[in-house]
This record gives sequence, structure tokens and C-alpha cells, in this order.
Amino acid sequence: MSDNRKTARQEASKQPCVVIDRDPDGNDFVYADSGVVVFSRSAHIPQDPLYRYTPLPIPGGWLDQPVGFLGDGSDAENRLHIIADALERRKKGAAE
Repeated sequence: MSDNRKTARQEASKQPCVVIDRDPDGNDFVYADSGVVVFSRSAHIPQDPLYRYTPLPIPGGWLDQPVGFLGDGSDAENRLHIIADALERRKKGAAE
């Protein structure tokens, strides 16, 4: 079966892009097209200031992949559900 979803670059329609890559430990790595300014804040921390990221260039080929979205049934989404379910079972097991 072919994948007819648009790539990230096609979805962006020539607009600058930002990719936030979260590693297994929850650390965020920010990648962006040239000229993009990226800020972050933690809404759960009262009066948390904005922090400026210095994004890295988006690695070649990343934006040539199809864009996924919640409920698309893709392999990536299925893997995410498997991981999330396993983490939830682990959390429940630790609480018992």
C-alpha cells in the first residue's frame, strides 16, 4: 500500500519549519530552518520566563517524510500507543 500523505515540507508550504525531537529521557532538542527564533516556557511554573533556544539546522531528509497525526493509524502512531500502554502498565504495577 502506498503512502499518499504529504511530506512535512509539502505541509509547510514553503514556510519555515521547527522540529522538536524528544529523546527517551524527555530531553527536547530543537531544530529549525534558518531565521526561525524559538522560545520555550513551562506553563505549570508560575512566572516562568521565556527561554530562547539556539536551534540546530534540521537534518537533511527529515522533512521529506510523511506527516503523521493523531488517529492516522500509521506505524509510528501504533508504536507510540504500544509504548504509552507499556508505560501505563508499568506505572500501575509500581503503584500496587
